[in-house]
Amino acid sequence: KSLRRQRDPGVLRGEVRAMREKMRESLGSHTPGQFDLKQDFGGIVDIEFLVQFCVLSRAQDCPPLTEWTDVVRLLESLTTAGFLAADDAGFLRQAYCGYRERAHRAALLEVPARLPDDEFAEVRAQVQAIWTAIMGS
Repeated sequence: KSLRRQRDPGVLRGEVRAMREKMRESLGSHTPGQFDLKQDFGGIVDIEFLVQFCVLSRAQDCPPLTEWTDVVRLLESLTTAGFLAADDAGFLRQAYCGYRERAHRAALLEVPARLPDDEFAEVRAQVQAIWTAIMGS
């Protein structure tokens, strides 16, 4: 039930952005030429935070949004409920799954999930654009 409580979207947006910025500061790569799949801007955690913001800001009006906990099904639910454009949700799903696949591969190789920053440059730029459109800069 707490997932479905009334929230002020503006306040929630500010809180989510502030929390995410703190995480990026402390956990991001901060290395020129590298992209941390999880923590850098446009990566896995941005997609997760974006989805959670959408759910938390809309769940009071749409209880089915609280049915799932995984990002892929939540993206589908947000699209079905009309809260996220199908193109954006589809792109975020593809980006999320692609990032997760590479992160799992890095974990199996026991190396950090950091890549040359040109490897996912276009994907990352589009995730950043969707983040900015929904969360602001």
